Amino acid sequence: MQTVAFGGFAQSHLHTIQRGVIGGLAAIACCILIVVMRYLTSAENLRDEDDISPKAIVDWCNQADARGYVAARLVRELSEVAQRRAASNKARALSYNKVAAAARWSLIASGIELLVSIALRV
Repeated sequence: MQTVAFGGFAQSHLHTIQRGVIGGLAAIACCILIVVMRYLTSAENLRDEDDISPKAIVDWCNQADARGYVAARLVRELSEVAQRRAASNKARALSYNKVAAAARWSLIASGIELLVSIALRV
């Protein structure tokens, strides 16, 4: 795509305004692509996930004074882990949606740039 757009600058029959339009569209497409890269980079960052420490489970077993104490404690702790992970998954989904939306706009801007470049060269 960019070859067609930048090849438009080499055409001697294009006026300064037409070259400015192609350059402006290229700049817009470039800025949107930078946004896509920024969103993608932040979306791909590793996220730490909390879990129940195996040592904590052993400690619960050693401290248990009533029947079912460890099972009840495990259920409570696992539900908290599940809630944190569900919240993390929602944040991750929002991040991926930002990447997808920015990528769509990048493709649209590049497509418009290409169509204008072709139209001006013909």
